[in-house]
Amino acid sequence: MATTKTTKAAATKVEAPKADVKATKDAVKTTTKAAAKTENTTETKTEVKAEAKKATTAKKAATATKKTATTKNAAEKKNEIFIQFAGFEFSHDELLEKVKADYIAQTGKKTITSTKLYVKPEDMKVYYVINDKFMGDVVLA
Repeated sequence: MATTKTTKAAATKVEAPKADVKATKDAVKTTTKAAAKTENTTETKTEVKAEAKKATTAKKAATATKKTATTKNAAEKKNEIFIQFAGFEFSHDELLEKVKADYIAQTGKKTITSTKLYVKPEDMKVYYVINDKFMGDVVLA
């Protein structure tokens, strides 16, 4: 019986190193696969970044082209407004110049950020609000 115990113990000792070798081989395979994935991932990430950069550059160029085209179209188009009443005609630009001149004469300030014009032909006046604070009026005739 002692022989059987020794044989089992010896068998156990021999099997343990086989298991360690197998675990080591598996670990090496896993590490090799991970390294390969890392290399592929690094290359893939680099490629993806390069493609993204190209796409961003192309988008910026397209946007710049659109802005240039829009600016050219805006420069070519000019909207005009005319107000006609009782034989008189006034253009928007003319009214705006009168209003600005009146504002500068009354306040001495030249900075204008916003202008609202209210034309009331029956009174022959243009009422205005400048910079959302100052109110005044100008006679049309």
